[in-house]
Amino acid sequence: MDQWLYYYQVWLIISVVFLLLELTDGSLIVFLPIGIGASLMSLFILFTDNTSIIQWYLLFLIWALISALCSFILSKFWKSGVKNKDINNY
Repeated sequence: MDQWLYYYQVWLIISVVFLLLELTDGSLIVFLPIGIGASLMSLFILFTDNTSIIQWYLLFLIWALISALCSFILSKFWKSGVKNKDINNY
């Protein structure tokens, strides 16, 4: 399994799967940041040629950090776009 993670095409497939799952959910909280993180991981794998240095668990850690950062950024932009001052809207 660890050899598959060094191909950028695998990360693109993971990205497409999570972006398609976002179409079914539509919450912009879980699947979209994970899909964007997988897309950025495919770019990272494509442009770095040191796959012997990076271990598979570090790839998952980088993917999780990128996805968490994307989730934070999306939540900031999503909440700043809503300017409704009604206290009853949650």
